[in-house]
Amino acid sequence: MWHLRQGEIEVTAETAADIEQAKRDIPVIRNAVQTLISTIWVSVTTEGTSLLQDVISFTRLALADAAELAESTAGTAKEKLREQERGYREGERDVLGRSKKRLEEEKDIKVAWEHGMEFVKEAGSGAIGTSKTVMESAEEQSERSVARIMLAYERVSFFKYTSHVSCAYSNAA
Repeated sequence: MWHLRQGEIEVTAETAADIEQAKRDIPVIRNAVQTLISTIWVSVTTEGTSLLQDVISFTRLALADAAELAESTAGTAKEKLREQERGYREGERDVLGRSKKRLEEEKDIKVAWEHGMEFVKEAGSGAIGTSKTVMESAEEQSERSVARIMLAYERVSFFKYTSHVSCAYSNAA
């Protein structure tokens, strides 16, 4: 479509009456189509790159959040393992690292249930905090992407309006 200006026009008997008007309309149509294609191409390449950058940025942030979670979890696990080893060597823990005092307390079902609920509560709080951070990051990236899409749409809409007006102006002349 880019090479429309190089096209050959053949006149038939049916169109002989409107030849002059058609000759005037063809360059205007060619220019409008070329401008439309050019504008769409620029918008797609410019905004497409921005959207791709947003996706990549979001992916990096999500991976960074996951790495941060792994880092904090690994640090906590390291400290707990060292504490358990120390407790085992001092006789406070059994071979599996369980607190002997706690095992004695958990012979009572109510205490065992309460300890289980404390563990679930801590795990849930950690998961909720992490998911909130990830959601906030995702919402921020989403808002930026929507703003860029709307800007691209407005540019294409403005171009369509100005091309339509210039075509109407050329036809009137």
